[in-house]
Amino acid sequence: MNRINRIILISLITIFQAQAARPVARWDVVPDQLIDNSFNAGVVAFHDKGVKVEFSINSNLVYTAENPTLNKRTDVWEFWFKLDPSKYPDGKLLIDAKAICLNNIPENPAYELPSLTLYANSGKTLGSTIVKWVDSINGDDSSAGTEAAPYNTLVKGVTSTPSGGTIYLKAGGYSSQALGGGSSRPYWTTISAAPDLDWDDVEVGNGRPSTQRLKWANLSLYTENSSEGYATILSGENGNHSVWVDNCKSYNKGGRYAASTTLFGNRYVAYVTGGLVTEVANGPGGSIIRGLKLAKITSDAWTGSGKLVVNCFTEDIDRGPTSAHPDFHQSYVVSPGWVENVILYNVKGFACKCQGLFGLRLRNSAFVNVMFEKDSGAVYNSQYSGPMENVLFMHINFFNQTWLWRGSGSSAYTATDVVVKNNIHGTMSTYEDGSIDGIDLDYNHFVSTTKTMGDNITSGDPKFADPANRDYSLQKTSPAYSTGAFLQCVPTDIDGNPYDKTARNRGPYAKSTNETGLLTYIATQQ
Repeated sequence: MNRINRIILISLITIFQAQAARPVARWDVVPDQLIDNSFNAGVVAFHDKGVKVEFSINSNLVYTAENPTLNKRTDVWEFWFKLDPSKYPDGKLLIDAKAICLNNIPENPAYELPSLTLYANSGKTLGSTIVKWVDSINGDDSSAGTEAAPYNTLVKGVTSTPSGGTIYLKAGGYSSQALGGGSSRPYWTTISAAPDLDWDDVEVGNGRPSTQRLKWANLSLYTENSSEGYATILSGENGNHSVWVDNCKSYNKGGRYAASTTLFGNRYVAYVTGGLVTEVANGPGGSIIRGLKLAKITSDAWTGSGKLVVNCFTEDIDRGPTSAHPDFHQSYVVSPGWVENVILYNVKGFACKCQGLFGLRLRNSAFVNVMFEKDSGAVYNSQYSGPMENVLFMHINFFNQTWLWRGSGSSAYTATDVVVKNNIHGTMSTYEDGSIDGIDLDYNHFVSTTKTMGDNITSGDPKFADPANRDYSLQKTSPAYSTGAFLQCVPTDIDGNPYDKTARNRGPYAKSTNETGLLTYIATQQ
């Protein structure tokens, strides 16, 4: 084979590889819910060539979402459809979603998400409408469990409430240990602070509930560990039980440095919507983590496979006197394993004494609209080693941290179908045996004028609006202003402001800025 033919062959192989990546997508719906009224069910999906999502119910195609739009149920710009439960008999609905690349190239495979189970219940024949009350101070387990005559213990409340019911807790302290109720609950049973109470009024101590599908809402969950070692607040049943924490405060009363504390343990299949997690070692593991504030932690904010983290805010990561190795997101796993199916979307991190994105063997994942502020006194890098397949880094800002593609020998960084686009980086380089072959590095801004990589580069002072007050939007005189590339799957920025369709900014903040900071940008271009 002559030199010209080899070049042509290599080019064709490169083109084929660049077009072979499937969309990265995850459900933004907690499963096993009873749906009484109209419900917006959505998927977060990304591909640099654009995406559409087909939705089916019980194997019948019901809707195709051509573009991401605002889902008011989740406050997320995503691909969604309106589920009307009155069109179906009360019962189980099997919902499927297929994310399809828009460039119509056969080598780009569609991605069929795992099926989602919801329950149509417009006729109110499923689940329980029972409401029970518990008062740890003045209640009596021999009473009727009403608001006027509440039970005393949470165990009595749970075992007396059928699947789908609600348990209201009056002010006081409770335990989550050994609540009973079995493993066969098909729907969520809610345990909530009474309607007129807040987090500080109802506190539930750590434990292993041994009960399927409990939804904790509007209360405090805590452990009180002041010694070294591992501690959890809620523990599952070896991956066989699910838990949902909604608008709760979760923390270690012993403080973040006292123990290696995390919200969930023993492979709890978890979902977190809203609320605060603080004074712990690690951020919560979970399949969906939406609208959460994470503050005062010592180690990893987000880690591991199979998670959607969206519209979340992180502040103050500091290992302090511990030996923790803190990362904003860690994807480290040894061969032959992979960390995969991870999406961080509209996620902020401020005052972080930690590495940004770190890992080994990451695939089928996306980091989109991510703002990371490393503490100025911390010396940490973002770095990846080993193979990486089908990973998207789009509209992220890691302006004050070195980014390394690194590793050696069998752990040397190698890439297939990796896209790094519309970002702001401090510096970027390879280290040891790392290589940028297989990476589409395009339309990025670098603060450094020498350690840059890729095509369509801008560099120098990014001219943030007001970084002292955490406003990292761009002044109009920034070289990163209005010089980014169009991405159909990312219509809005980290704050929900629309990107300009023809001249969008690099980084996670849209063209909705002026010289002094954010303005309201009317979405006339959508």
